Amino acid sequence: MAKAKTERLMALIALLLKRRHPVSKAEIRRGIPDYARATAQTFDRIFERDKKDLREIGIDVRVMTVEGGREINDPKEAAKYQAQEIGYTIDRERYYLPQLEFEPGEWALISLALSLSNFGGRKDSDGLWESLRTKLGCLRPPGLKAGLEDLAVAPRSDKTEEARVLTIIEEAITKNRSLDIEYYSIGRDEKTRRRVDPYLLLLHSGHWYLVGYCHLRRQVRMFRTLRILKIKPGKEDSYVIPRDFDRQAYLERKPWELPVHRPYDVALKLDPETAWLVRQELGSRASLSPDGLEANFEVSNEPALVRWLCANCDRVAVKHPRQLAEKVSGILDSLTEEYGHGQI
Repeated sequence: MAKAKTERLMALIALLLKRRHPVSKAEIRRGIPDYARATAQTFDRIFERDKKDLREIGIDVRVMTVEGGREINDPKEAAKYQAQEIGYTIDRERYYLPQLEFEPGEWALISLALSLSNFGGRKDSDGLWESLRTKLGCLRPPGLKAGLEDLAVAPRSDKTEEARVLTIIEEAITKNRSLDIEYYSIGRDEKTRRRVDPYLLLLHSGHWYLVGYCHLRRQVRMFRTLRILKIKPGKEDSYVIPRDFDRQAYLERKPWELPVHRPYDVALKLDPETAWLVRQELGSRASLSPDGLEANFEVSNEPALVRWLCANCDRVAVKHPRQLAEKVSGILDSLTEEYGHGQI
């Protein structure tokens, strides 16, 4: 397949996946340079061929009414509509692979299992585990009995319910209507009722988030849509998105930089052999020591950082704060008790 055609098909896929509503042919033509440069007749011919190519490789391009989103499978029925009344979409559920869900402890297990190759077939498993825990740099302090049970697990909604929530949020953003929600906070393990002015829907690491002004906390916050238990839109236009709200800044953030709670400072020690790789993952907003082996940054989404620390437990050590070090250490100690002593 020619490079130009591959790039055009990728652009078409990206455009259809980005929009939650059917996209008309006119919008598609405006949004993709190859289509925009072609004459109307040439565009129709290329677009029909591109749709066929995508369907042949298993990407389900659907034809739907722009208003109401009713699927049209019969060409004769499609002929009854004006061009602007018909749009195209890709079913996300069928396009994406299922999102793999790992708890922090599972991430740690994966990281530890992958790091076994670095020990050259050593038989002293007790020494191996001790070495790995030392690499982590946050051994369990005396008297601390932290474990996986300390990590609250949020209730899960099914995909149909989440789709309903996303539709309500998207409509509220379009019409500038506030939302009354009941939200489950994983950090405090509690449900709260909040009024939120929705600014942005964000897809991050396979999960949808609502970014908006929370009247309860009096600041812009982020809410994972799967933890929205109840949602009700306001009846009238009630807010205006501030001009200084930077959408792009949210799109470029690391998972632990998303505003889930009040930010606090974290300091990490980096393993010299893999420090270059960790520095890339931390991004440009992390400040580094002169030797590049210590990183300092703010975290406002601790669960995401804990997952990342567990996945990189042989590369980084938590230097500060102590509470975060103890939490990650507790996870690793729980794994030691369950899988240690040569059982891994």
